[in-house]
Amino acid sequence: MQLFEIFVVRRRIDGVTLCVGPALPLIVALVGWDLYGLGGAICGVMLLILALAIADAVRHDAADGEVDRQSIHADFPG
Repeated sequence: MQLFEIFVVRRRIDGVTLCVGPALPLIVALVGWDLYGLGGAICGVMLLILALAIADAVRHDAADGEVDRQSIHADFPG
């Protein structure tokens, strides 16, 4: 059962996981703590992870290639 988890499940999860190193969240948490206390630290780290996830999604969309605009306009009349 553990081998199945290691070789199948973990590979699928690692393929779609965003890895955030320890430096950026720590820096953002310290700045957020200094500015707004505990709430600023928590919200700052959450916003950092959201921004990194959006940047990663945009990067993957750009790497997929150019969008075929002809097929998009064919789906929507007008």
